[in-house]
Amino acid sequence: QFFIYYSWRHQLHSETQQVRVRRLGWHWLWVLVVVGVGVTALAQMLNGLDGFISDALKRNSAVYESLQTLTGFGLSGPLLEASTVVLQITAQLLMIRMFAAQWPFWIATNVLTIFAWSLVLLTTPDSAPYAVPTLLMWIAFLINSVYGAVSWHRGAKAA
Repeated sequence: QFFIYYSWRHQLHSETQQVRVRRLGWHWLWVLVVVGVGVTALAQMLNGLDGFISDALKRNSAVYESLQTLTGFGLSGPLLEASTVVLQITAQLLMIRMFAAQWPFWIATNVLTIFAWSLVLLTTPDSAPYAVPTLLMWIAFLINSVYGAVSWHRGAKAA
């Protein structure tokens, strides 16, 4: 948080004191490659650790089992989990550099996480005391991300 504040503070427009919104250009291709490789690598790692960790993490266990039942594909749970982690890291790095391209990554993270928590709620109804507030939080994050995407897109057009 402090690094982002410091980085943004030194990138403000001198006259308006507004953040300089940047577009990603052709570099988006590299971002997608890194995201793809990161998701695959992390999914393989999570799949290897699944039996060890899933007992401690109720959400992962419920999501992994539900996804495997729905898809018949054992790696679908770790892929979902890895996707949200890698997308969040990518979005955070893009945010540090003030790229408007961060918002699709935040939106994708929120949609995937809402899907995961919805699965938990549907497959484990007794999870409602912790799943419903968490689901509502991620829905609020999604609304914020859509608002941020629209605002930054307008700012990038004006720049």
